[in-house]
Amino acid sequence: MPFDALNLNFLTNELNKTLKNGRIDKIIMPSFDSVVFFIRANNKNHTLYISVNPSAPRIHLSGQKFTALEKPPAFLMHLRKYLTYARILNVRQLEFERVIFFDLDAKDELGNIEKMTLVLELMGKNSNLILTKEDGTITDTLKRNSLDLNAKRVMFSGAKYDVPPAQDKLGLKCEKEVSSVLDTFESGNLTNFVLTHFLGLAKSSAEEAIFRSNEKSNLAKELVNLYDKTTFSPCVKIVNEKAVDFFFRDYLSVQGERKDMEKLSDAIEFYFNTGEKISSLSKEKNRVTMSIESAVKKEKKRLDEIVSKMTSCENFEEDKIKGDLLLSNLHLIKKNDKNITVQNYYSENLEDITIELDTTKTPQVAAQKFFKTYHKKKKTIEANKVFKEKSMTNLEHFEYLLQCVSNANSEKELSEILIELTSVTNKKLSSTGLAKGKLPSKTNQNKKETSPSLPMSLEFMGHIIKIGKNNTQNDALFKGAKATDIWLHVKSDFGSHVIIENNSFDFPPDEVIVRAAELAAYYSKAKGSGKTGVDYTFIKNVKKLKDGGPGKVTMTTFWTLLAEPKDI
Repeated sequence: MPFDALNLNFLTNELNKTLKNGRIDKIIMPSFDSVVFFIRANNKNHTLYISVNPSAPRIHLSGQKFTALEKPPAFLMHLRKYLTYARILNVRQLEFERVIFFDLDAKDELGNIEKMTLVLELMGKNSNLILTKEDGTITDTLKRNSLDLNAKRVMFSGAKYDVPPAQDKLGLKCEKEVSSVLDTFESGNLTNFVLTHFLGLAKSSAEEAIFRSNEKSNLAKELVNLYDKTTFSPCVKIVNEKAVDFFFRDYLSVQGERKDMEKLSDAIEFYFNTGEKISSLSKEKNRVTMSIESAVKKEKKRLDEIVSKMTSCENFEEDKIKGDLLLSNLHLIKKNDKNITVQNYYSENLEDITIELDTTKTPQVAAQKFFKTYHKKKKTIEANKVFKEKSMTNLEHFEYLLQCVSNANSEKELSEILIELTSVTNKKLSSTGLAKGKLPSKTNQNKKETSPSLPMSLEFMGHIIKIGKNNTQNDALFKGAKATDIWLHVKSDFGSHVIIENNSFDFPPDEVIVRAAELAAYYSKAKGSGKTGVDYTFIKNVKKLKDGGPGKVTMTTFWTLLAEPKDI
């Protein structure tokens, strides 16, 4: 993807032409690393999307609708304070760098007009959005770096903004200067040479100039001509109906069908919406999956430790036997005996058993030590049985969460899964075997509850069937159901709650119940097990378990049928 300083140069000109003298009417943040500005300019409404996500930092005008985060981050509130109704004076680029400046007439703390600058740095993992005053003082940043003495630049409120350090490369201005640098190339990879010695080019841009030059003598001219404004003709290249790249002009070196766009912003948005790159949702799914797999790895390690403890204590009965035998044979033990061999009357064959003795302790004390070890090992096994059961339940829960991730269709659903994962991994087991979680602080208790993501639903034979794709949706479905609704869940396993909307205490047709049961089986841990049992009953017979965790319920009256897992 050539989102280099070269493409940004053309994009900046486009944004300046479109947004200059425009007014910022509204600002939202769809995610913690993106900001959307709603701007009125030239008698039209425009939506400017900015993302500093390390995997896909970008800026472009957008035609999409964006949903704001339910709780506005502090940076968003800061932007709203200063930039709501601000006027865009100019959009400019730091020459040959991936840095864009928005010069603004904004408001100060007292509401007076003050010149400010919004700085966007599109530099991979170091991408950032910074608001500064006219004198360059930073008021706030989307990403803050540490006050490490090794930090090249300080990104904190009150610090002076410094542009990224200059690179020891040449800008593509003068053909003569560019040619003199190219003359030093003797052998090796020409593309790498160009990228090493000239500013502002992505690999595809360097390859394009080399492809058009045909021979080295023309390369200087082609490199400088990359900035020729008359060549501006935004487009995307499409292969197998997927956009593989966007360009400010046709890159002849890139194969694929050319699709012309009116604006470079259109090409960028089309690429990110339909390109073959991994979508943000897929990336988020990968991130959540990795978190769950990490939890699985830790839980398996913990389970191994529990099993190892239990195994080491399996011989606890032997300690009791040795203690009893010692007390029964005190008359046979002589002073300074290091061991004693006696008949084991607990054994069916009455074979002999040798018991080691401590010459510094009396036989009675040695016997009490065996009894103490016996009780300790027995308690260890009893306690770890609870821990083992809980650990195995957690592993099953994590397996279900992995399935929930595959079913998720939005970042909000993935966020709910992460919250549930955190609630499981943060719980600790006390010595009594009871699960204890962190009590919410008063601050958290007073927070406004956010609405859950929407469950799946379909209509079948005139009945609405709803399926929870995670336990947050399961709880919401249960809470919002009527007493006459039918509730279904896979038998004795993790799975989705399924609700059939029903208006009376008469069961809907059997076909409807079977279809809902198929969905309950499909969206469960038993998905790949063939026909599986599914419980169903009226909601009035289902009760939420107190402190039972998300999605946990109990039933008083229910029926069970076998269903083949089938998707919608």
